[in-house]
Amino acid sequence: MVTHGIIARRETLDKRRAKTSEVWETSEVFRRRRGKTIGVGWCFSWWFAQGAMGITIANGDVWYTLWLAALGCTGAVRKFNRRVTGDVHAAQGCGSINDDFHRTREGGTAMSALRPNQFVTHDYAGDLSNDQLLAMLENMMLSRKLDERMWVLNRQGKVPFHISAMGHEACQVGMAFAMRPGYDWLHPYYRDIAFNLALGATPTDLMLPLFGKAEDPSSGGRQMPAHFGNSKLRIVSGSSPVTTQVPQAAGIALAAKLRQLDEVVVTTFGEGSTSQGDFHEGLNWAGIHKLAVIFLCQNNQYAISVPMSKQMAVENVADRGAAYGMPGVIYDGNDVLEAYNVSAEAVARARRGDGPSLLEAKTYRPVPHSSDDDDRSYRSREEVEEWKHKDPIQRFEKILLARGVLTTAMRDEIAARVGAQVDAATEYAMAAAYPKPEDALFPVFGKM
Repeated sequence: MVTHGIIARRETLDKRRAKTSEVWETSEVFRRRRGKTIGVGWCFSWWFAQGAMGITIANGDVWYTLWLAALGCTGAVRKFNRRVTGDVHAAQGCGSINDDFHRTREGGTAMSALRPNQFVTHDYAGDLSNDQLLAMLENMMLSRKLDERMWVLNRQGKVPFHISAMGHEACQVGMAFAMRPGYDWLHPYYRDIAFNLALGATPTDLMLPLFGKAEDPSSGGRQMPAHFGNSKLRIVSGSSPVTTQVPQAAGIALAAKLRQLDEVVVTTFGEGSTSQGDFHEGLNWAGIHKLAVIFLCQNNQYAISVPMSKQMAVENVADRGAAYGMPGVIYDGNDVLEAYNVSAEAVARARRGDGPSLLEAKTYRPVPHSSDDDDRSYRSREEVEEWKHKDPIQRFEKILLARGVLTTAMRDEIAARVGAQVDAATEYAMAAAYPKPEDALFPVFGKM
């Protein structure tokens, strides 16, 4: 029995020595190809294996376990090597390691985000009818007019707080028009005035919470302004702490997947929110489970007063997409047609089961962060004026005028129509009743 055991052990060791030679030869090929990086990885792995051999005398099973660990280390290094040499990136059609794969800023490197022409597979905007194009413009103009009125009401002391969507209208409307209102989900953030309107909310729906009135569809007058919510439109009311909507949106998408529904979830946030842990947790979860959720970052260059360079070490928020197993795309957030193209592609891939996307709309807010902010303390008037010339509504008007879709008379007619809507919403909200004191705890605790 002892003799048979020794013979069996020798045969096993011979096989393992052969395997050692094979791995050594393989590592030599990679070492010559990649230089010192793989050499370091192999040395660690070989050292691990040598240590494992010393334990062979005591227990053959322990030897086998540690040998597998050493092989795993080698495999991990080889897999890493393939990634850093651009094989994975090249497979995505995004360029070579020497041009697009790495971007350096102050000594750092990052996976580069995609541009619209690398992501969009069809000219979705080209399929829009004239009526749809005009509806886009009217939604943007309605948002701006409502926004301006809210600022006036705040300055008159009639409402306590306002946070603006000015400058963000194009990226919001572009995404909203790519969705199925009332079927897909929106988990918004505080600037999404145009987004809400484009999905079917009325100016009155948004004016009521500004005054804290009982008919407020978001919370019945219990929540502060800009905490949008509408159950009929599947707009989920957010929390005051920024970025909490991101992991929650991933949860909604997971629920839809478990129920085998093709609903798409969109959540929005500013670039400042990406410094929060919720952002990374939400993207990680969505990437792991390949969820039908779109993360739309409306990057207006400032997290209140903090510029992007103080928020992140990468050039673009969307550079982070690849780290979570999803495409990251940057685009002009002041171009509603480009926003629609990118959004429609992201919605289409999400609906067919291809997983999440991280979109970054580059835009700018020409007004302070909120009614409580003085933006003169952190940015110049020249910078603001420069961006005012890139106003998304003016840009879209010029495009439609040039195409003959819009005339000056039509534009004036739209302006008069949205003005009347905002006037009516203001009057209604001002006259509406406040919540009753005895209803303060309802519906959290039910009727007493």
